[in-house]
Amino acid sequence: CASNQLLNCPISCDLGGICPLEELCDVTHKYGGITFVDEVHAVGLYGAHGAGIGERDGVMHKIDIISGTLGESVSQSCLAHRLRLVFEGKKM
Repeated sequence: CASNQLLNCPISCDLGGICPLEELCDVTHKYGGITFVDEVHAVGLYGAHGAGIGERDGVMHKIDIISGTLGESVSQSCLAHRLRLVFEGKKM
């Protein structure tokens, strides 16, 4: 049984690049596949509600399965917020 499944992590943890998620979803669905997107590095950082790259790019309706964790991105988000406060000269 052949499987047409795309497993994708939209953010490269090594380089920080962001994939063309909508295009990947469109190609996967064109060939009858399902999309499984791992938002582990994007949850809490991207999108109006922190749901990740899919939310940021407005393609949540094109993603069949979304995976993520709060362990990496939320700690990164908190760190980024604290650094921003430090650079702005505000007390935490």
